Amino acid sequence: MTLLLLFQPEPFESLYQSAVAWDQKRHHQEAVILAQISLELLSERVFNRLLDTVQPTDLQAWLRKPLDNNHNIVQEQNRKLYEALSGNLIGQEAFWSGLQEHNTLRNDIIHRGTSITATDSARSLQVVKQAIDYLRLKHIS
Repeated sequence: MTLLLLFQPEPFESLYQSAVAWDQKRHHQEAVILAQISLELLSERVFNRLLDTVQPTDLQAWLRKPLDNNHNIVQEQNRKLYEALSGNLIGQEAFWSGLQEHNTLRNDIIHRGTSITATDSARSLQVVKQAIDYLRLKHIS
């Protein structure tokens, strides 16, 4: 039983794999949405780890407040907070502009009901994977 738990994927990994599966079933909009959720779930974990190191603890609470229900690292205030806490300039990474495009696409799907192509979805899933790999390398491994 314990051995099984050691090899269980992280929730953000499971969500990302679900996004890939939905994309393969030609549910491209759903795939993009799930990919974004997976990234936000990982971002929440990263933010929590970074904020847990902030002293004094009163400052932790103040810094956490803007993140309530919003761990979208693409949003400028969240990116700036991440960069300040981690020292990693994620906004200068090669994948960043693609991640911003993905975020816009995700918003268009959610708020405007935009339909997308398989190419759009594949591009979004690829850039989200790059962001996940980056955050994992910097903070989870």
